[in-house]
Amino acid sequence: MPPLPPAEKLPLPAKKNVRDEWEQNKPEVEQQISDTFGTPWTIEIDPLTLYPYAEEGSFGNHSPGIMIFQYADHVPRPVCSV
Repeated sequence: MPPLPPAEKLPLPAKKNVRDEWEQNKPEVEQQISDTFGTPWTIEIDPLTLYPYAEEGSFGNHSPGIMIFQYADHVPRPVCSV
């Protein structure tokens, strides 16, 4: 399957979810990863690139911010538990 083109814009509810659930928590996740690895980290995840892959009515379609946060928030966990 060839890559899908990014969405031009998110629907308003999805955009609000990204703002409230991902962008608001992103600094905390970056700090957690930075503390785990001992060096500054930044996370670059483009919701417009991910959104076209979310099926209509799916969790990723109506809550892309929560989906991105949950994915990024689990990055340092396996390292921390070793």
